[in-house]
Amino acid sequence: MAICITACHDAGKKQNAVNPDELYLDYSVSATENGNAVCMLRFRSGGRNGKTVLLDEPSKVELDGQLLKPDSASFTGIYYESVQPAQGFIGKHQVVFSTTGKKQYIEDFDFIPFELDAELPQQIERKPFVIRLKNFPQAKMQMHLVMIDTSFLSNDVNEMVNVVNAELNVTDSMLRQISNGPISLELTRDESRALHQRTKGGGRFSMSYGLKRDFELTD
Repeated sequence: MAICITACHDAGKKQNAVNPDELYLDYSVSATENGNAVCMLRFRSGGRNGKTVLLDEPSKVELDGQLLKPDSASFTGIYYESVQPAQGFIGKHQVVFSTTGKKQYIEDFDFIPFELDAELPQQIERKPFVIRLKNFPQAKMQMHLVMIDTSFLSNDVNEMVNVVNAELNVTDSMLRQISNGPISLELTRDESRALHQRTKGGGRFSMSYGLKRDFELTD
C-alpha cells in the first residue's frame, strides 16, 4: 500500500507541468456475462502510448456522478476504476472529466451486452450450426470465437469470425479442429472508437464483452 501511495504521489508531482487539456483520454469497459463490468479510465501524457499520470486537483473524473479515486499497478500504471456486477451495469452511463480550467469533457455510452437468442443444447452433433444473437448489430461485424476441447492432440478454435445479421456460423472446418467430448465455447466482441469529446491530446473508448457456454460434441 505504501508503495502504491508513493508511486501515485510521485506521478502526481510529475504531472504538474502537463496541461490536462492536452492529456490523452484512455477509457475502457470490459465485462463478462456472469462477472463484473470494469470501467477503467487512464490519462496519458504524450499520446496514446504515453505514461499514465495522476490528476492534479481540482482536475477530477466522475462516472455517473460518482467521483473516482486513483489507484496504480505495475502493468496498467495509474488508473481510475469502477467495478460493478455486469447485469447491474446495463444501460446508459456518463464519464465527466473536469480539468483545472473548469472545462469538462463528457462521454456518454451505452452498455447493452449481447445474448444468445436460444441456448445451445447440451449435446451438439458434429455438423455445421448457427449461433443466433440478440442485442447485436445487424450489419457485418467480427467476433472472437474460441472452442476448446479436452484433447491435447487437437488444435482448438481461436479466430476472428464474421457475424452477419446477428448470426455466427460454426463451420465444418472449425469442427474438424476439435475432438468429441466436452467443449468450452467463448464469444467475445471488442469495439473501439474515438471519444465524442476529446482533448487536444485525443482519446479513445473501447469495450469488450464476452460470454461462455459448455456443450458436448458428438458424432
